[in-house]
Amino acid sequence: TVGEAFKTLVKQNIYVAPVVTSSGTPKGFFGLADVVAVMLEVAVTEKKAAEFAVGVKKAFTKAVQDCMNISKQTAFATAKASATIGEIAKIIDQKRCRVLLLDEAGKVGSIVSATDIVRYLIAKNKHKTEAFNVAVGTSGLCKAVEPVTLSIRAIDAFLELIVKNPGALPVMEKNFQSVLTVKDIKGALRDPRLLMAPLEQYISHVRKSSVSGIVPFLCVDGNVTLGFTIDKMMTTRVHGIFVTTKEHGLRR
Repeated sequence: TVGEAFKTLVKQNIYVAPVVTSSGTPKGFFGLADVVAVMLEVAVTEKKAAEFAVGVKKAFTKAVQDCMNISKQTAFATAKASATIGEIAKIIDQKRCRVLLLDEAGKVGSIVSATDIVRYLIAKNKHKTEAFNVAVGTSGLCKAVEPVTLSIRAIDAFLELIVKNPGALPVMEKNFQSVLTVKDIKGALRDPRLLMAPLEQYISHVRKSSVSGIVPFLCVDGNVTLGFTIDKMMTTRVHGIFVTTKEHGLRR
């Protein structure tokens, strides 16, 4: 069920997992973004915290196969385990998805994402080439992102994450800066009612500290090179980084 899959994702500390049949044939992915999407469907009709919690409990009994990629963020493709890095990178670029590598029997062997490709390039020092000397702000890889404030409801912040798919949402208010990702939905595992609370209260609960103690999000100037930005992402072990430019403001 969706509820069981949610618990597994949180326990394993992962974003997505492959969904397979009883014989091991891959059917797709199910991830935390899909869990958020299931909850958002409930929020459309249930506006009060108590009723929302009841609705979520019922929604969590749905079969995972009926909710795969409901968020439009967990699409998948398959490739043979013998495929080259270049072939996998091309699939990821064209389909904007993770790739399931299949063995000769057609069973799932492993998962490859865009982050894995980047890590490979770093390990081989491929990001030191001329192609990575372009300014990250003009590389065409960044997209606009609008910050949210601590006063909005947590459920509305997650709605932004699913609808606009920025990957991560900057939370900014006065001297406070943080980042919200779909991984933060784990805070609603035990008590979905928290999603109806202000984002400040939700973040404080999820991260078990006052909001003032959260590490600020990482940001680079748009004029630094793409190679430098990739280095920073890898050394800080983040999946994305915010970029500031005079022309476009905050981007990711």
